[in-house]
Amino acid sequence: MPDDLFLRAEQYLLNAKVVLPGPSVMERLIISACSEVHERLFESLYQQLSEEIRQAIDELLIAASGDQRSLFFLLKEYPPSATIFSIQSYLERYRSLDGTGIDTIESRIADPAFMDYLYKLAHRYNAKDIKRFKENKRYFLMLCFLLETRKVLLDHLVKMHDQYVLDMLRKGKQIHEKKHRELCKRHLYLMAAQSPCFAMGYVEAQKEKCGFVAVRPETSIPNDVTQRGMNFGHSVLGTSQFKVLHFGFEFYDHATYHGLVPAGNPIIQAVISTMLDTQDYFFFAINPDQSVTAFRSQFEAPDLAGLKTNQEKFGEDTCSSEQYEHAVKTFTKNPDPPGKVMTWVCRNNWDYLDLKQYPLNLNPRP
Repeated sequence: MPDDLFLRAEQYLLNAKVVLPGPSVMERLIISACSEVHERLFESLYQQLSEEIRQAIDELLIAASGDQRSLFFLLKEYPPSATIFSIQSYLERYRSLDGTGIDTIESRIADPAFMDYLYKLAHRYNAKDIKRFKENKRYFLMLCFLLETRKVLLDHLVKMHDQYVLDMLRKGKQIHEKKHRELCKRHLYLMAAQSPCFAMGYVEAQKEKCGFVAVRPETSIPNDVTQRGMNFGHSVLGTSQFKVLHFGFEFYDHATYHGLVPAGNPIIQAVISTMLDTQDYFFFAINPDQSVTAFRSQFEAPDLAGLKTNQEKFGEDTCSSEQYEHAVKTFTKNPDPPGKVMTWVCRNNWDYLDLKQYPLNLNPRP
């Protein structure tokens, strides 16, 4: 490089105790010597180039049909954000570059510093400027540019690939977290509510949709109590203006729990319809330690007939929130039979009926 040669020549003359000529004289001599050496280097390589490589380089400087930009221009572009399209586009550019035949040329055709200098020089020119150079210099410039650009393209492709993978992982994580948050919604309604509380919805057993009733008592129900089963009962409460359905769950020699729901609530009616179709239901008792006692219970004939009759009579009744709360408050003052009145938590939340997005996953009690 002229600058390096100038410093080395100056130091050599000083060491030899020779009076330094004027800076302009030194600069002129060095530039002349460099130009002569460069010209020989350009010509030597030019003579070694095949006609195919020369033609391929010339085509890089010409815009393709229907495109205003040449491949030379595209090869100088900085990569965009990593997408499938941008990675494929960059791969296509790399293949086009590799198709010029530069793989047959040694990767080091000159001093690395000189090659880097010519690469940066070519990078600043456009195709029209490059064409103005003498053939031997033009092809040498382009070869330095292509050899270095091949490395740069590979580096960019690796980085784009890594960035794309990281983006996909991040998006996948976000989707998973969103689904997990949504999945937890249904459980949170029940687990976050003040106990005792209950919910009704769907559960899938052996690929069959079934209705369920889940209760969360204030204290755990002992195993020996649940092993003896329970007594299920239901009735209709209310006035001539509104009706509520009453469900009772009596655990023998332990406790009785009551749950009230609006008779015409569409979620409750959907669950009851499923129970009538399958003629059974699942019962879950979720204890304070989050252990679960679960069993599948078939309806006795009277209960089944009663549920069906009540649905036919009151399935389309309306019950406002105020009327429902009034009925709950009235019943809580004097529950019959005596027991604990549970809070209904699912209300108008249709998530309790969506098994695909919100399946109910529970851990069996040991």
